[in-house]
Amino acid sequence: MVYKDKEKRKRYGREQSRKYYKLHKDKVLKYHKKYYAENREKIIKKSRLWAYENRGRNLRNSKMYRMRYRKKIQNLLGNKCIVCGENDWRILEIDHVNNDGYKERKEIGCSYTAYRRIYNDIKVGSKRYQLLCSNCNMRKKMERMGFKYKDIEKDMKEVELSYEKRINIS
Repeated sequence: MVYKDKEKRKRYGREQSRKYYKLHKDKVLKYHKKYYAENREKIIKKSRLWAYENRGRNLRNSKMYRMRYRKKIQNLLGNKCIVCGENDWRILEIDHVNNDGYKERKEIGCSYTAYRRIYNDIKVGSKRYQLLCSNCNMRKKMERMGFKYKDIEKDMKEVELSYEKRINIS
């Protein structure tokens, strides 16, 4: 059936393609596999060219997906820092309770995939993650590494004294 309206024609074509695919799925998949094997280099080249020409679009989309999952994760974790109660979404960070974030980043990287995995883990009921604001997260990191505020204060006084001695000697 021929349609003069462009949208109706497109819709009709899509419907026919779907019907054909359902009836001849094995045949279509076999054809695609054969076509890819014969034209692999051409397909890869075309794919890389498209990715290069649309890199801004790809970056924008991946950032949007990451931000969307980050907001979903924050919603699941209560939208506030568990230590101080800060609720500004821009400074809330997803913290690994067991300090094993480096393993996860090494395994899957820091991408949309990582956020999706964390989201699915939390949704299932995992207690491996918590929300901390930037300050509380840094404080946790420093304490884990063995730095205490008093130690730093003491070291700073020693540095100041040695600096004053050098100035007086000169």
